[in-house]
Amino acid sequence: MIPEPDIPPQDGKLARLRTVFLFASPVLVACPWSYGLTSFLHAKEAALALWVLVMLPLWLAARPPRAAGRDFALALAAFFVFLAGMAFLESGELTWWTRAALVRAGLLISGLLLVADLLGRDSDEGLLRAVLLSGAAVSALAVLQYAGRLPRLFPVFPGYDQPAYSVFGNQDLLGGYAALALAAGIGLLSRRLAEGCRAGRTGAFADLLAALCCTGGLAVSMSRSAWLAAAVGGAVAAASALCRRGIPWRRRIAAGAVLAALVLPALPVLSPVLARVDATFDAGDTGYHVRRWLWAGAWDMFLDRPATGAGLGDFARESPWHLGRVLWADGGGRHTHNELHADNAHGEPLQFLAENGLAGAAALAALAAFWLGNLRRGRFRRPSAGVLGALAALAVFCCMNAGLKSVPHAWAGLLLLCGAGTQRPAETAVSGGRAGEGGLRCAAALLVCAAVAGCFWGVVRPSRLLRHAEDLHLAGDPGADAAYRRVFSGAWPPPQAGEDHAILLLSQGRPSEALGRLAAGRRDADTGRLHLLRAEALHALGRGEEARAAAVECVFRWPGNARAWEILRVTGRAGEWEHWEARRRAREAKGS
Repeated sequence: MIPEPDIPPQDGKLARLRTVFLFASPVLVACPWSYGLTSFLHAKEAALALWVLVMLPLWLAARPPRAAGRDFALALAAFFVFLAGMAFLESGELTWWTRAALVRAGLLISGLLLVADLLGRDSDEGLLRAVLLSGAAVSALAVLQYAGRLPRLFPVFPGYDQPAYSVFGNQDLLGGYAALALAAGIGLLSRRLAEGCRAGRTGAFADLLAALCCTGGLAVSMSRSAWLAAAVGGAVAAASALCRRGIPWRRRIAAGAVLAALVLPALPVLSPVLARVDATFDAGDTGYHVRRWLWAGAWDMFLDRPATGAGLGDFARESPWHLGRVLWADGGGRHTHNELHADNAHGEPLQFLAENGLAGAAALAALAAFWLGNLRRGRFRRPSAGVLGALAALAVFCCMNAGLKSVPHAWAGLLLLCGAGTQRPAETAVSGGRAGEGGLRCAAALLVCAAVAGCFWGVVRPSRLLRHAEDLHLAGDPGADAAYRRVFSGAWPPPQAGEDHAILLLSQGRPSEALGRLAAGRRDADTGRLHLLRAEALHALGRGEEARAAAVECVFRWPGNARAWEILRVTGRAGEWEHWEARRRAREAKGS
């Protein structure tokens, strides 16, 4: 049974409505997706924005006593304001990537401000069950997709070799969310077994079924980082539940035996899992080696500006140059080159250092100290076994993936973290609030409105317009040019829109217009593809020297592009093509 939030009893009907919306949020945020947007994640950001918008009037009507968890949400808001300020001072402007990161942070923080006041003292179990249910839902869809039962909802795309991507569009994100939910489920089951609760057997059986469903989603994801996250998170959850004080050793042994018995059905699938894990360090396994290259590029970016970093969210803007520098350095041939634009480092710790530097790390340490200090003073409750396990799984997953760029992963983690810190000080529970409460509520309402507006007008709308333009472009529709121009009529056109439109303009024999479109987009993009298109446009205009320079920039970031090498050969200075070719061969030889 999901506990009611700790609010005045006279709000009975409103309280139940708030409870339904609150505990349904993980499912509502995790499940949406859309092929009409450039990313499945944009649909989830829109879902969180709508949820926050619905919860705002319910929160304003509740007027609950101030919870300690609200202080953490406000500290988190100050943390992101600091990071945004550093990014602005570094460049004098905010790039598209920084604005998108701030919109995502604004949605999450405004949601936390509402959640902190509405959660009750005993909310852990309800939140864990809500996260478990959302993980079971996306995992069930993944299993059905893997079995080929949902071809209309999840079609097979040519050249896209992921067998199950579910509502995330990516197997790693699917596996990471299933791992997080599975750890939450193991925490619930372990606590029930450790305490020997006989009541609520129906709920325990439902938790078990949901956990098994998450196991299925985890298996079909084929994500090794997710498997590791699930193993660590499950172990932390089980150990935390079974090692609590006051539990007899006999019960601990019995509970451990039951958990081991539940693992036995998974043994038949261990063989392919172990085979995939064993292939991690093979030369032919690109996943691990591409990650090594991305980590090397992120570390190079950090060393370039160790104090302040590149700026919040700006790894995507700065990464092509740094990744190219890693490739062309002595011994760079040991890295497997991914010709796609890498908008994340596949590792949140390194990416955070690269973007925010030591100053950002110090701010993060201060935020962690704030949390731990409140926990030590008793203002925050100790997290339950399930919360610890789920957060451990998320932390391990984020070390090898961009888990926090996904709103469902970040929301589930922050929801559980906030649920562990909702304890209300006695004085506020009696008084019902503090001075300045009205001002804080107005500020929270403004934050919600700004985050929702930024989400729809800065992210979702441009994403929809760009996807429509791309579809027309691929279909050869003459209206594609006008559709691309509608993308640029907004304030935040996506960085890839300029490159896509330039491809169309070049195909129509309009190199001057293509060059202008690319020049306008260079503030937010520095990809090998952008420089290749610049080289093509300049070469078509007969500006050979500038085309040569653009081709050099392209091969530096995209060594495998044959067309860039051809333009360099045709337009380059005497011996330049041979020079770059010799460097490429030397790089590959030293790497091997």
